[in-house]
Amino acid sequence: MINQIGIGDASENDTSRYTDWQLAAQRGIKFGIVRATTTGAWVAGKPQIREDNMFCMNSRYMKSYGVKRMSYAWFDPRVKVCPPKDQADSFLASCQKCGVGELGPMIDLEDSGSIYGFVGIGQHIKVWLDSVEAELKVKPRLYSNLSYVNAYLFNSAIREPWLNQYGLVIANWGPNAPYVPQPWAPTAWDVWQYTAAAPGAYYGFNASIPGKAAPSICLAVWNGPLPG
Repeated sequence: MINQIGIGDASENDTSRYTDWQLAAQRGIKFGIVRATTTGAWVAGKPQIREDNMFCMNSRYMKSYGVKRMSYAWFDPRVKVCPPKDQADSFLASCQKCGVGELGPMIDLEDSGSIYGFVGIGQHIKVWLDSVEAELKVKPRLYSNLSYVNAYLFNSAIREPWLNQYGLVIANWGPNAPYVPQPWAPTAWDVWQYTAAAPGAYYGFNASIPGKAAPSICLAVWNGPLPG
């Protein structure tokens, strides 16, 4: 089948041991993008790369119910205190323990809160990509959005020549089709995260965190047949 629907982001922010991945699968979820690593509090003068608290549990239940997994790392652009090779090594260690998934690895490139990607970040992203590919023998995919790519990776002053060598997971909520940044062709995306407002309870995310209302969740669609 083509254009299968998946969970666009599964992390400790919206999942817990109460999350019902069996129900998600029954509701038609065929794949999921699951966070493996991120960065947390500062310790000894630098932010600590850490495993998402729900990664192993999410990964295990997704596999159990036939939801194909794409594991990802949120990339921290503060490379002077959080070197990209260290970020890659942490991601690989988590994947070795819990599995990278049937759909391979992904790097999450986006501005977040007060942390912004900076001009020149491309060379550091490439270090992460090369390190992960060398270990796993598969090219990672890139998750990003139009504004991030245009600001930091591909514009009149910056041309990262390697960008479209990697599959694109594009975040673009609302339109009938995603706005794809150059240098990718308009239809050259692998996954489109098309909403962040899907009803979590319908997909088994109700009461996922005690005391918290059922979250809205991200949904995504695969461009063409789902691999495997």
